[in-house]
Amino acid sequence: MTRPGGRLLVCEVSHPPNPLLAFGHKAHLKFGLPLLSRVSSNPDSYRYLAESTLAWPDQAGLARLLQEAGWEAVRWRDLTFGVAAMHHGTNPG
Repeated sequence: MTRPGGRLLVCEVSHPPNPLLAFGHKAHLKFGLPLLSRVSSNPDSYRYLAESTLAWPDQAGLARLLQEAGWEAVRWRDLTFGVAAMHHGTNPG
């Protein structure tokens, strides 16, 4: 937690809101990364990346979790067409 009035900034993977981009992003995670893992020296890391990204909440879902944890004025900004997002919240103190 931060001091009263403190701010939280989270930059994390997310889910593109555009249906066509979302389809391509999911296909990359489900099929592209497993292919890359075959030539990697650490294939487990690629599997973990795909699984954790697919399991991570979307922008609204993460905002809801932050609000439920007590953060206020929660908002987000999509980065790279929504493949990543920057979430911001304020500690009401």
